[in-house]
Amino acid sequence: MSKNTPAEDSFRRTDESFDVNVILKVLVTLSEEKQEIIKLRFWGDLKFSEIAKMLNKNEAAIKKMFYRTIDELKNKLK
Repeated sequence: MSKNTPAEDSFRRTDESFDVNVILKVLVTLSEEKQEIIKLRFWGDLKFSEIAKMLNKNEAAIKKMFYRTIDELKNKLK
């Protein structure tokens, strides 16, 4: 049995699935920094600490921006 990461669970919906193309279209409307954090977390499969080091920011700031960005994406996908 595969265990999902919180990042994967953030987009999980019980009533329908998201079209990846729709998500990517919405993703490009975000700032480059937000896009980079999302891409590094999902596609790069990096930990928050690794992303923070790459972007020269503290881990708490990266986590906060990541989860706020997830909420922003969810609202845009409604």
